[in-house]
Amino acid sequence: MMRAWQNGKLPSLILFLNFVLIGHLQFFIVLSSASIRKGSTGLTETYTLSDLAVTFTVDSNNVALVEASRLWRAGIQTHMIVDESLDVNTLRILGAPNNESFTVVPAFPGHPGALRHVLAPLFAFEALGGGQGGFKWLLVGDADTIFAPRAVLELLTELGVAAGEPHVISDFLVECDSYNCPPDRCPACFAPKRMDPRCLPCGNGTTVTSSGAAAAAVCPCRIPPSCSGPRASPTGPIPDECPIVTEISAYGGAGIIYSAGMLRELTGDPSFYAAEALKTLLYERPFGDVALAELLRLGGYGFTRLPMATPLALDPHRESSTRRFSSYSIYNDRRTPKEQFRELVSLGQRSPRALQQMVSYHVHTWPGEDFGSVVLPGYRAIARLMARRQLEQHQPGYRTRAADGGDYHHLQPGSGAPHGGNGQRGESRDEHERG
Repeated sequence: MMRAWQNGKLPSLILFLNFVLIGHLQFFIVLSSASIRKGSTGLTETYTLSDLAVTFTVDSNNVALVEASRLWRAGIQTHMIVDESLDVNTLRILGAPNNESFTVVPAFPGHPGALRHVLAPLFAFEALGGGQGGFKWLLVGDADTIFAPRAVLELLTELGVAAGEPHVISDFLVECDSYNCPPDRCPACFAPKRMDPRCLPCGNGTTVTSSGAAAAAVCPCRIPPSCSGPRASPTGPIPDECPIVTEISAYGGAGIIYSAGMLRELTGDPSFYAAEALKTLLYERPFGDVALAELLRLGGYGFTRLPMATPLALDPHRESSTRRFSSYSIYNDRRTPKEQFRELVSLGQRSPRALQQMVSYHVHTWPGEDFGSVVLPGYRAIARLMARRQLEQHQPGYRTRAADGGDYHHLQPGSGAPHGGNGQRGESRDEHERG
């Protein structure tokens, strides 16, 4: 799969922080997240929490999310990438009881800090067994991404996808044109896009081992060979021969799911992944999500195309509910975590299934927000809310003890919140921030 023009090396690096506390809710999540099976797909393999792994990056500014994220990832092996400002030995000691491991990636000369995000799948894959019985699916996100593990297991089973196939799964994609746009509006980016337009049709000579009803529609996304060639320069345009000249990437905050099969493809040639990451991620293009997508493109892959989720009758944002990844957060969301939480509570009251089928949520944070008093309470409240909704669906008789929200128990759940402006729930554009 790798080409002769690809070579290079990346020095090894090392690990990060946190502290301990697993509450009764976390034990409920572990105990109730048993296997998920849907006989309609004919899938013989049952995915459980032990098949999942998590990776994300943290630094001294958001290290408290290591502890806070245990609300949703209890029982799941997690490998975190940290910078050199953190005491990794302490992190390892405190993280061991929570199935956590760490790699320290120091600042790399000539490259932005987003390099850690790009290297996270590589280090996690190696640290957690290289896919040899360690895990089958890797959940990749930002530090402020919240996954719903039970919804992830449901999605994988519903799709009928095999972990040994090369899949990268997301339906919150970003399409950017960095070259055919006015200078003051470059890159011109549109999100969310639900499907990767580059994928070749299923069954065109590809090997599809998935079984059942979903197998005919869901296969690894292989892109035309004309789209996977090298650029003239790291910041140059997509090769002219490719019919899709825009850049397609996943919105990392919404979360991405890598199969072990895809990680084996990307890491099979030691001269490929790290070397191309270093060539792709430069200060001129400091976007980690774009670099992750570029590695896929160079390997001949895109993002697995997912069937549209069934729109929910009581959902006022019906287009959002056709996506699974961060369905109700906005690309580069400007709302505060409290505003996001209040809207999710209101939505869950009108249409409980809306929160139960969502596999992830991005509690988008911005520089300048007070982390301790603004970001952290919002993150914890949303993580608790999503976990409770999952338990209500899958554990008969489970009911929340009090008003949803944990740290925001004083809010009136039905009070509503801003919706982010016109057009933000469907297709929005943002020319400023990339993941």
